[in-house]
Amino acid sequence: MMGVAPSWIASKAYKAREILQKAWLPYHAASVNKNASAIVRGRREAALKWGIPDSDVQRWEYVMFFAPTTNSGPTAYWLLSYIFADPELLKEVGEEVSKVTAVSTMRGVKKMSFNRTRIHKECPLLVAAWEESFRLRAATLSVRMVMEDTMLAGKYLLKKGTVVQMPSAPSSQSEVIWGPNPDKFNAKRMLKSTSDALSREVRKTRTQAYFPWGGGKYICPGRQFASTELMGVVGSLLYGFGVKMSNGEELKTPPPGIRAISRNVDLPINDTEIVIKRRKEFEGF
Repeated sequence: MMGVAPSWIASKAYKAREILQKAWLPYHAASVNKNASAIVRGRREAALKWGIPDSDVQRWEYVMFFAPTTNSGPTAYWLLSYIFADPELLKEVGEEVSKVTAVSTMRGVKKMSFNRTRIHKECPLLVAAWEESFRLRAATLSVRMVMEDTMLAGKYLLKKGTVVQMPSAPSSQSEVIWGPNPDKFNAKRMLKSTSDALSREVRKTRTQAYFPWGGGKYICPGRQFASTELMGVVGSLLYGFGVKMSNGEELKTPPPGIRAISRNVDLPINDTEIVIKRRKEFEGF
């Protein structure tokens, strides 16, 4: 809110935040130790340990809703959409997922379990698709304070005390950095085997250009939790279900809408009507 009369310069957002907080604070004060998840309780305990007042913890906690609604959900959407829209990729990812999936019967009921802890090691193409989705659709804006006068490329002077804002799109979709068709989804672009075939300098440049989680000591601390959680959900859906357009055609990934500074991940330009069906081999689960 920039700290300058937020109720005036951003009145709609300010009022919406106040409504959310008024609804949230009484619940948090009365029920957090009884009904909240372990991660919520743990976050509160850590904050209190380091001297943050409980009133501030309560007001901050509702902000955590922002992450799954503006980051996790849209990211899962793009990942599913890109893979379902590519039959060959869907087949390859499905073969990977089958390696970390087990079918069992308990009390006469068939169950399918999905081992999320093995995804990063045994599902490299799924992980690469996740990273490629993030490369294309993350709208990260890193902000840094300049601590001392700094000259870039011998001609750009960053003065001490100024603020630098670095949107991820220019570097994450640069043809110079990512090669031909950087605006097109290509999961294999992010495979280790692809990276290993590049020169050391190109690998370094791509690493520096890819920062959907932020970077440096301020990199998102929840990135491993989020990736494991979402790829577990996405893997289960890819393996157990089929998706078509409502007219029976193969899924088509819609283009993104206008990028907004209030979101870290793009939203599609329009809704897509689809039909989801359980795969025949998984009927009865």
